Parts: sequence; structure tokens; C-alpha cells
Amino acid sequence: MGVGVAGSGLRRRRGGRHWRRDDGTGALASAELFNPATRSWSQTGNLNTARYNHTVTALTTGHVLVTGGSGKRTLDAAELYDAANGTWSQTASVNHARFSHTATLLSDGRVLVVGGFGKGYLSGAELFH
Repeated sequence: MGVGVAGSGLRRRRGGRHWRRDDGTGALASAELFNPATRSWSQTGNLNTARYNHTVTALTTGHVLVTGGSGKRTLDAAELYDAANGTWSQTASVNHARFSHTATLLSDGRVLVVGGFGKGYLSGAELFH
């Protein structure tokens, strides 16, 4: 499960793993918002692709980026969360399917995706703009 914070101050929790899922992977597509003022969680739109071992990065635009992860296979899919309407949309995929990687927001707004596992250990890096 990942948590990202966008401009609203609400925290977004999405994806993750639950061992009793019918698909056998345990991957989740659900997403929730945490309101620190009321200390409560509420449902929001589901990811398009269920996943775990992914990264979550809050962008300077107020969107939240989810990259890679695992599901029925290692994923190259990336999605953007739009807080204004509570929906996820698919965006450009990473070049190499990966999980257990890092994704770091750079000062210019790009996201540096590094390492992880895919077809073995991945030592390469990619930039999301």
C-alpha cells in the first residue's frame, strides 16, 4: 500500500495486498483518502490496475503518480490520480516493468524512477515528465 499527499492536505492510500483475494495475487485496486482534520478515511476512485509493491509520488500539480508494482505479473503501468474528480487515469508506462523500486520527485517536477526488480535486478533509471 502506498500513501501520497497532494495540495489539499488529504492523504491518499491506494493499492496494496490482501491475502484473501479471489484472483490469487492479493493485489488491490482500492484507494482511500485520509482527512487529518477529522482523522477519518473515505473511499475514492479505484486504480485501473490492482497492484502492490508499487510507488506513490505526490506531484507539484496536485496529482498523485503510481508506477509499476506487481499483480498477476510485474507491471509497467502508471496511473495519475485527479483529486478534483476522484478518478485515476492511465498515463505513459515506465520503460521497464518493475516492483520494489523508488520514485523520487525532483525539484523541476519530474519523477526519477530507479532500480527494483523486473526480469532480475534492475539497475537503470527512468524519468517521468
